[in-house]
Amino acid sequence: MRAERIGLVFFDEGHGEYRTLYRRARAFLSTGSERGDWGAGKGTKNLPLDNFTKDANTKESEHCFFIQLADLLSHAAFLQVKAEQKALTPWQEHLAVATLYDAIPHLVLNTNAAQKDPQGIVRL
Repeated sequence: MRAERIGLVFFDEGHGEYRTLYRRARAFLSTGSERGDWGAGKGTKNLPLDNFTKDANTKESEHCFFIQLADLLSHAAFLQVKAEQKALTPWQEHLAVATLYDAIPHLVLNTNAAQKDPQGIVRL
């Protein structure tokens, strides 16, 4: 029996594509496994967002610290992965932006989401 969860989703205002992607994800969401695969060689599984309330809430980022923090954390993780792939631009390398993620206190990272990764980043 699956644990029932109810969640809320927040988007930064001005990004209509997020709402489109969210609505698609409520029907189909290709999800990677924290263990590497779902068995039988399958790297992903359809786990739609079916326990979320209707549409997402939109917030203007300049007035919402929650959205600002989410933007900062996700962009820091993105730059970390980009650095691992040797895909940073010269100015990003010069400013050492890949070290931003390392500056996030370990206690606030959800390392349970990616047990194979001590940084808590799920890489698909």
